[in-house]
Amino acid sequence: MHHLEKEVIDPNVERGRRVQQAVEGWSQYVAPYNPPTDSSVPLPDAIVEIMTCLLDATTQESTLSHPAALPYVKRLEKNWPTIWMWIQLLYAHSTATLKKLRAISVPGRPPPTSAKQLLEKERHKHELLVRALLLFLGLESDQEASTHGLVRLVYSTQGVFEMVVTAWIEEAEDDSAVAGFPTSSVHHDSLLYTAPNFQKLLIAGCGGRSDKAADLILRRLSLNIHRTKWQKHDLRDIYRNLIQQMHFAQNAMRFRNSTVSDALRAHPGFVACFVDVMICLLSPPFSTPPTPLFGLAMVSVDLYLSAVASHIAIRQILESPFFDIISRIALVHYTPQEKAGLHIFNSSCCHILANMRQFAIYRPLLLKTGQHLPSIYQLTEKTTGNLAEGLLDLQLEAERLVETYKQYKRRPHPVFCCGNRQCILTTDETSLFRCRSCKFALYCSKECQQQDWRDNHKPLCDAMSRSDEALLPQSSPDLRWLAYLITRDMIKEPSYLPFQEDTAGRLTDILIMNYRSQERPEKTVTSLANPSKLTEVGLLPEVARDAWFRSLTPRRNAHSSGNNPETIAVLIILPSAGVKITALLTYPSLKPPDEHDVHVTWILLEYSQPKEVESESR
Repeated sequence: MHHLEKEVIDPNVERGRRVQQAVEGWSQYVAPYNPPTDSSVPLPDAIVEIMTCLLDATTQESTLSHPAALPYVKRLEKNWPTIWMWIQLLYAHSTATLKKLRAISVPGRPPPTSAKQLLEKERHKHELLVRALLLFLGLESDQEASTHGLVRLVYSTQGVFEMVVTAWIEEAEDDSAVAGFPTSSVHHDSLLYTAPNFQKLLIAGCGGRSDKAADLILRRLSLNIHRTKWQKHDLRDIYRNLIQQMHFAQNAMRFRNSTVSDALRAHPGFVACFVDVMICLLSPPFSTPPTPLFGLAMVSVDLYLSAVASHIAIRQILESPFFDIISRIALVHYTPQEKAGLHIFNSSCCHILANMRQFAIYRPLLLKTGQHLPSIYQLTEKTTGNLAEGLLDLQLEAERLVETYKQYKRRPHPVFCCGNRQCILTTDETSLFRCRSCKFALYCSKECQQQDWRDNHKPLCDAMSRSDEALLPQSSPDLRWLAYLITRDMIKEPSYLPFQEDTAGRLTDILIMNYRSQERPEKTVTSLANPSKLTEVGLLPEVARDAWFRSLTPRRNAHSSGNNPETIAVLIILPSAGVKITALLTYPSLKPPDEHDVHVTWILLEYSQPKEVESESR
């Protein structure tokens, strides 16, 4: 150790020769002597310092393919077993010290004055150990054939990548962020080959709980941005960690078949986390944060919205300071070149606004959007380009629907019919109750429910029971508003009302009302004998399809016989991806119907993943 300290770790040595001398140091002064095998035995501080400096000198270049490091890769490969033993010893020593520091640290407060010097020293050591492991795994290295052998050797060494993931988890679980977040670099593009194994080990390290893994991913983002409140830190390091962590979250969301992706989509705090990151970036100590950070954060929110595709995702955005972010970014003093870097942010905002516009037909979201109209008015005047157009489109749609909702509140509620089509009762005469299983079909009595169960409802109910209840708001007020909107839009163009029956008494046509199209709703009449069109909009599994067709028959006694009632079948395609409602609408044909004249019978609420989701902004 004396020779190593004297001849290798010399601060006066020219930088270009330090890697060479460090590699020679491993060969001459370390490899011939076996280190202690028991990592629980404390190392003398002097040895820890010398070996830390040696590892620092070995990995001082940022990549293995750096000209100063490349000539010594083969020798590093030969010395890897010795290097790995010392990394384990140093990591055990560092972990024990960090554990003590975490025990005396208070989340959200600066570290004790007495511990500041030790904290800086141990944080540097932790960063060095992580950097060394990631460097040997190929961080930022070019695809050089000469480095492949070392990278493969290190990656295949039992415990190496497990150590990286363990350190990642420990950083995420530390509310005081004592060690910082250097393991974020494991998500660099050059290490993408490790991503599947990382997710596997992450879930294993979380006790098999993917929900905990998702929580740690978001916690790292939040802690990294908030630690500026109690830590003095290089903001460039904060930015770098944010970029790598957001890339990781985005990539995880894109791999739809992974358990981490499922857990992130199910996490109730996903949107709030990324919005909070943007709000923090717009607050001190940040003044002009790099514009790509806002693009990454908003793309993450947009990805979540596209992946979840439900009213819940839109509601999370509406309950966040989304519009405030757009307003505050416009006030940051960016140069014209920096402002150009906001194009990804603006594009993602436009797509989110288009989804808000579509989903505004749902009552809870309409009420939330209406509350934001004053902010939307101001932003429409302040912004330009596609973002201004997206805001204006949302404003006009929200104004139209808010006015419609006011009319709805002043008029009688829509009339619903008992699901048994032979029953004369409606909500005008009695209370209707939901089917206990599907929670959608309505009945006036147990007898009517049993009759419809035998006729058609059983297979339809089974199909609905497998649907996700989060696909659209389903409270009674929500469904009454939806029924009002559907009947109101239906009677605007009576020429679209089909009422033909075949010889068996079944309806021959169905009115399709598409609320996901640019024209809201787009109306088409399709023959029930046209399988290609029905396949295009998506239909039930085969086992329930026959029951669906059988249910499309005229209602009896929904109106008095003197009004010569007509029944039409309607398929309503809603903004939530793959959500469709089938209903029978009955109205008197001898006079122009208004909303209250149209009686509604719910038949089916179904979900099927569409082949291609329509979008106004893509």
